[in-house]
Amino acid sequence: MSDTTQLASNGHAAAILILAVSIFGGATQAQDTPDYFRQNCMNCHTIGGGRLTGPDLKDVTKRKDRDWLAKFIANPKRVIDSGDPYARKILEESRNVPMPTLPGLTKERLENLLDLIEAESKKEALQFKGLEISNKPFTDADRALGRAIFLGHARLKPETRRASPATACTTHQLSAEANSVQI
Repeated sequence: MSDTTQLASNGHAAAILILAVSIFGGATQAQDTPDYFRQNCMNCHTIGGGRLTGPDLKDVTKRKDRDWLAKFIANPKRVIDSGDPYARKILEESRNVPMPTLPGLTKERLENLLDLIEAESKKEALQFKGLEISNKPFTDADRALGRAIFLGHARLKPETRRASPATACTTHQLSAEANSVQI
């Protein structure tokens, strides 16, 4: 193959790659929105499962408009520091634990998150409602199992292992200002 033919062939491959990324690039980010929510939001929020550290996000777009939500999600500290009464109420209800600025947040990802929350809010069976915790008192068998797990004589079932919500929130807080999105 001549140098000219090989150069033309490489040029076509590069053009096809650029075209594919431009066509499917946004779809990839939209596709990873549920995973992004699980990794960055579910430690403090549910959609339909009740309050954790932060508020339940079910129907949040009925409580505040998308523009306000976008500004708050992009830079919660700025909105709280501005004296916004609703943002201050959220902070107080969260036992003064501020929402961290999310890593890797872009305007597109932020819009995708709001779309996801709206879509999930309309469903009967919610995938982001979080863990259901029993309100029944512990039995003697429960206490014995807890003691055995604590002492290392028994192990948790794999589906019950989760990252600590406090660990996830404080990890995000460390880089809050560096990752803020301007809206």
